[in-house]
Amino acid sequence: MVALLDGPWFGLQTYAWLKMVWDRSETLGWSQAVQDVASGERPCELCEFIQAGREKEDDQDAQLSARSAN
Repeated sequence: MVALLDGPWFGLQTYAWLKMVWDRSETLGWSQAVQDVASGERPCELCEFIQAGREKEDDQDAQLSARSAN
């Protein structure tokens, strides 16, 4: 079930990584672009959006779990 819920985020994240590699390969070359993206030091706006969305979902899940426990 967790894999199904994370699926859309995973697909969007994969797209973001591929786009970043493509865009950065023009100036850095392919291998350096892949290393740059994999480092995670310079996330793109889409990556930041995805991270915020995942964190929001995690917070909502935690709140629902806390309510269910009470």
